[in-house]
Amino acid sequence: RRELLRKYLEMHVIDSQIPKPSPEPFLEAMRYMGTKPETTAMIGDRLMTDIAGANRLGIYSIKVKPLSLASEPPGVLLASGFESFVRGLYRE
Repeated sequence: RRELLRKYLEMHVIDSQIPKPSPEPFLEAMRYMGTKPETTAMIGDRLMTDIAGANRLGIYSIKVKPLSLASEPPGVLLASGFESFVRGLYRE
């Protein structure tokens, strides 16, 4: 996916050796963009990595639905199921 983004959309892609929700990928992206947490927004489809990681740094986060789960590895599918379960606990 990263290579497709680079090639077809001609955009910079963060290739951090440390995965989200660790702060490093977010900090690296903000260094590249020259922004701070209070002037940055994270748009992500994963609650436990994208949203939790951004929120830990005080970055505004926007949760979106995944485009497709069909191409995700089994571990991601399992985590997505758990995230859905947890979200269901907090709905009224």
